[in-house]
Amino acid sequence: VMALFGSWEGLLFVLLAGVLFCGTGPARAADTLDAGGVPLPADIAPIGAGSPYGGPWAGAFDGSLKVILAPERLSHSGRGQAVYAIGDNPRHGIEASWYRLPAAIEDDALVVKGRLPITFRLSPTGRLRGVFGQGFGFAVLTRQPLDAVKDGDIEWVDAETIMLATALEEDGAPVRL
Repeated sequence: VMALFGSWEGLLFVLLAGVLFCGTGPARAADTLDAGGVPLPADIAPIGAGSPYGGPWAGAFDGSLKVILAPERLSHSGRGQAVYAIGDNPRHGIEASWYRLPAAIEDDALVVKGRLPITFRLSPTGRLRGVFGQGFGFAVLTRQPLDAVKDGDIEWVDAETIMLATALEEDGAPVRL
């Protein structure tokens, strides 16, 4: 795995991008807005602030893969759709793209469903915490005004990843957690 992707981080970013290929993306560049380096559909229509998940939300997975989440509709049964968009990550061969994916409220969380789910939970601070799959990646997103997002004027969350050294080794290399 390491030889193919270069690192666990590389594998994570490929997985984060690959999970999205189950949705629909833009047909033409004219249908896309540039939101601070992250493409969005020009007809994006997030649900309003009356919903705890209303907004668009912006942040980054593991502090480096820019992401925008915009739930567009959620029914009373908790099922709906969300726009999920990511920025470029040339280091890992990821191109910026957006997708409309099924979404649902499950166990007090918004779950965006691709090949692997991305689970978003509201934190007491008002931010949205995202976990990819079974803990493959972590994101912190903040609610953004729609007009600001459409203009590319996004306040990106400045996150930091801290790795702890362990006494463990794998394939002759130290394991960091």
